[in-house]
Amino acid sequence: MKRLFLFLLFIMLLSGTIIYAINFSAIQTGQNSQIDTPRENYWPAESWRNSSPEEQGMDSEMLADLTDAIRESGKGVDSITIIRNGYLVNETFFYPYQKGLLHSLNSCTKSVISALTGIAINDGSIKSVNDRVVDYFPDMAIANNDEQKQSITIKDLMTMSSGIQWDFTDNKSTVEMQQSMDWTRFYLDRPMAEEPGSTFLYCNGASQTMASLLQKSTGTDPAKLFGQKLPIGIKDTFWAKSPEKVSSGYSGLYMHPDDMARFGYLYLRNGNWNGEQLIPAKWVEESTKPQIKANWGPLIPEYGYMWWNGRFGGYAALGYGGQYIFVLPELDMVVVFTSSLFQGNDFFYPIEWLEKYIIPSVISDKPLKENKAASEQLRQAVDKVQNAPPSQSAGALPEIAGRISGKTYKLDNSETLTIWFSGADECKVDLNSKRIVKMGLDNNFRVNDVGDMITGGYDHYHGAFKGRWLDEKTLQVDFRVLEEGFRTVYTIQFDEDRIEMRSKTNMDDTEVIVKGKY
Repeated sequence: MKRLFLFLLFIMLLSGTIIYAINFSAIQTGQNSQIDTPRENYWPAESWRNSSPEEQGMDSEMLADLTDAIRESGKGVDSITIIRNGYLVNETFFYPYQKGLLHSLNSCTKSVISALTGIAINDGSIKSVNDRVVDYFPDMAIANNDEQKQSITIKDLMTMSSGIQWDFTDNKSTVEMQQSMDWTRFYLDRPMAEEPGSTFLYCNGASQTMASLLQKSTGTDPAKLFGQKLPIGIKDTFWAKSPEKVSSGYSGLYMHPDDMARFGYLYLRNGNWNGEQLIPAKWVEESTKPQIKANWGPLIPEYGYMWWNGRFGGYAALGYGGQYIFVLPELDMVVVFTSSLFQGNDFFYPIEWLEKYIIPSVISDKPLKENKAASEQLRQAVDKVQNAPPSQSAGALPEIAGRISGKTYKLDNSETLTIWFSGADECKVDLNSKRIVKMGLDNNFRVNDVGDMITGGYDHYHGAFKGRWLDEKTLQVDFRVLEEGFRTVYTIQFDEDRIEMRSKTNMDDTEVIVKGKY
């Protein structure tokens, strides 16, 4: 995440509380017809077992309304995965994102670090959350190493309350850490600003240091620990590393959405997987209950050990751009959102949708009678968002397109841009002479392999490009890196030999203006 959010979605507070109360009332009174069928204890093997919402006591019509609401909002949701009673009741991929692609967890990675910490304590590699952090780095000459810094505990790192100074404005300190060659040292060298344990301050450096501490204490990189200690059927992952070869502790882990649900389901089952206690149940309880008051508003008011506590009645892992793993024990449900949402208000939309549609869709703890009409409504709603929209011919190209086609613009940020227009419905783009990609001009994305265009360590990125002419001289481009949940909207104005390009990404609230000429 890049900055504290400026908007707290105040209007959600009343509506969500009412919805949640109505939902539990519906479960108690048993609206709709129920079928008294005993449930079996179920664990997913190679894949989740599918079930209709009604078979798990849920209303398909409400889930159809959810899908329609997201489509009509135009917000950048990539996927939704809903697990109830251990069954996959809804899996929706929003075009152009598609099933089979990994997705960045962003700060949901922190919750995985929390799980590995609990395992390390249980194994004896770490004594307790009350251990001093500096004791795990005896060979590091730490700057500003006063008594307060020496008293920082693992618990302080886990609750974002180390007291170490960290500038969250425009993600300043995180960027500086990324530019350093030793992320752990960068963090531990920083001066103190508060007494340890006293104040919540969201800080990526704390999570990175926790990952490094894990590696020091166990002798194993967190990515390897994850594979060794959590055999829950997750096979395809990618985990970026810091310059000192430690798995990124604050972000950098990629999974498939249904595997994110497996991780949530492990917590829903109190750390047990098919009879094997992988994470101590006591750690699951302690790490997911409120440990400190957070400062991110009424929707997620408290923080555990790298898990958020929400007013929706459960807990969640949260990641930049709208990555969520909701765990709702009272409803026996896990809900995963992957997204490419813009910051500010947009980030909290998954919580609003959870409260407005998903929680109220739970009617009963018993199966409901089949509802063919509602099932068909849900199927149609999912088809609309998963499939490409009808192609719309852009018609004739504006006159300037012929004059600028194939010309290379040198931008004042040292980049270059070349666009070839061979028809009204598709063009080709070359940025920085790295790779020529196709871009749709007919209301549809063109998906390209862009692994060598994007930095981040993963070499299988897919980029989706769609453009449209706003007027005779202005081209708007929607560019998405599908695995990252990264979206940039460019507005490019051409004026013969000159160009002005405005861009805004979902990773930053600021608009960037770049000019150039050929």
